[in-house]
Amino acid sequence: MDSDERNEMFMLLSLISADKYYPHITIDEHAYENEKYFAKAINNLLELANSATIVSHKTYANIITDILIRLIYLKGDGCWEFKTFAGELSKIPKAGDLFVKILTLDGTTMEYITRVAQFAQGMGNEDRADCKGYLNMFLIWIIQNTIESKCSYWKDIVKRCCDLIEVTELEKSDFSFLWILARSSLSLLESIQPIMCVKDDAKSVKRFRSIKKVLNTSRRQ
Repeated sequence: MDSDERNEMFMLLSLISADKYYPHITIDEHAYENEKYFAKAINNLLELANSATIVSHKTYANIITDILIRLIYLKGDGCWEFKTFAGELSKIPKAGDLFVKILTLDGTTMEYITRVAQFAQGMGNEDRADCKGYLNMFLIWIIQNTIESKCSYWKDIVKRCCDLIEVTELEKSDFSFLWILARSSLSLLESIQPIMCVKDDAKSVKRFRSIKKVLNTSRRQ
């Protein structure tokens, strides 16, 4: 087993408390500075979830949430790390669909997405990367994957993710990576407009227009 495989495997094991039983197993501390290991750890987790039924999706959702929160702590530009992480995960067939399925427990909860959002919002005053920019990228990426998964509950998850977007921070981030990762020609904006825009509610329309402006700009880049 080479060092990369070792780090990918034991990063995951450390999150499920296996290190308590195998204290002699260690992870290269620099692995936590490389976003590809986070993507591989989640991929390994998704493969386990897809093949084994003895562990509940709630357990997997908790582990994924822990991984995403650790990703926020990466040094440097957190948004860049997230783009790389999302790109790595997009190379894996059906990973995005299963990711959303597990993280929302089949569309029944926003608990885990909200936990990541609250953590990122709480990091706002820290001397770290632009965590609100990371949060917006994470939420819009979740929205994109939810829409593309064509699951029965997609509208509810999309609406609640849209409500968490930090609109005032949108222009600070580059969302062009979303169009590279898109798996279908289905328009992201066309899908979210009827969900976000409430009739006779100027505030909801203004929020949508802010998102539309930024996403259209990034699409032309």
